[in-house]
Amino acid sequence: MPKNSTTAGGAVRRAKNSRAVGGLARGGYVASGVLHLMIGWLAVQLALGESEGQADQSGAFRAVAQMPGGDVVLWLVAVGFAALAVWQLATAVVGVPNAENQLAARAKSVAKALLYGALAVTGVRYATGAGGSGGSEESLTAKVLGMPGGAWLVGAAGLVIVGVGVYHVAKGARKKFLEDLTGTGGGAVRPVVVRLGQAGYIAKGVALGVVGGLVVAAAVTADPEQAGGLDEALHAVRDQPYGTVLLIVVGVGIAAYGGYSFARARFARL
Repeated sequence: MPKNSTTAGGAVRRAKNSRAVGGLARGGYVASGVLHLMIGWLAVQLALGESEGQADQSGAFRAVAQMPGGDVVLWLVAVGFAALAVWQLATAVVGVPNAENQLAARAKSVAKALLYGALAVTGVRYATGAGGSGGSEESLTAKVLGMPGGAWLVGAAGLVIVGVGVYHVAKGARKKFLEDLTGTGGGAVRPVVVRLGQAGYIAKGVALGVVGGLVVAAAVTADPEQAGGLDEALHAVRDQPYGTVLLIVVGVGIAAYGGYSFARARFARL
């Protein structure tokens, strides 16, 4: 029996490559699709002046919770995100195939695992009726601003978010996301999937860029009320010249990312 088959790393590798874990991880992309479709719909509602809730992840979870059978959908979404978080952690442990910089690739997998884990916890909270009890972006920013060097920390965080937004825009424009889709699905990716990916990544990148800009503004002015999450960013887009049209385009783009996520559930390289 090979030595590595008895090690923890070998066990993690076998679990990661199992059909059961892979199937559950693909369910995480379905969960992402549901979430982004809801956010896109809420963004369009905001643009049309018909929104009664937040156009962000919390608003999306809340909207699902209010649907008939919404608690069941939320539990399924939470399980999908949890499975994707576990898969990303396993990837961080065993390494990323063909990655030029394993350290950076592993760090990226850990960051994704934390993100998906947080979304899973949020899904459970809303499924159990405990949603909405978390702190706001403003209160968190205020705490950091009160720390020694807090303004620099907040500013750096904002620049990182802007960088992530730029990365998303570039990934969409250059179709780099296609590298995530090879090896599965029994055939070539259809052109509609490519268009959904392009629109989705660019729209999501624009939204993240605005979020990062708000965080940087909070650092520069030392005013935590300048900070905000996705909902505040979409409000900022709406308040620009031709903001209604811009926000509808962004909302449709975010929904397109949701459609791409459904396709990724089938075609993703796992």
